[in-house]
Amino acid sequence: MTVSPAPAGWAVLAASAVLVAGCADSTATVAQPPGGDLTISAFIPTTAAGQPCVPAGTSNQVIFNAAPVTFNGSGGRTSVNLATLSMPPTSSQNGIPEGGVPSGCEVRGTYANLRPGTWTAIVSGAVSRACTVLITSGKGTLVRIQTSHCGF
Repeated sequence: MTVSPAPAGWAVLAASAVLVAGCADSTATVAQPPGGDLTISAFIPTTAAGQPCVPAGTSNQVIFNAAPVTFNGSGGRTSVNLATLSMPPTSSQNGIPEGGVPSGCEVRGTYANLRPGTWTAIVSGAVSRACTVLITSGKGTLVRIQTSHCGF
């Protein structure tokens, strides 16, 4: 039986191994701990609601990606696929109240069940930037990315 390192309280067995209970024919599978979810928000601030999200003639597409930097746990996915979403045509009044931005354009994408550790959240297209985030087992993390900065 192969046991790999895991957070305290977890016993992780190789995928093909099972834990045999006594001499009976019963077996139990030991599950991996859950990964964490990463929601990436691409945000473009505007001065008022109803304004175009992107200049005329430019693409409203945002490409989402996440790349692992280091892992500090087990369970969860170790890679993701690119995802392409589109900004809405005009801004809404759903800005960033804590940041003093009354309106803006936002599109969100979520990568579920990522292996705990440090990841880089990346957006390109209508908004372009990379931000480093920490993924925790069983928890969701939100990062709001603007071209000028990262927010959490």
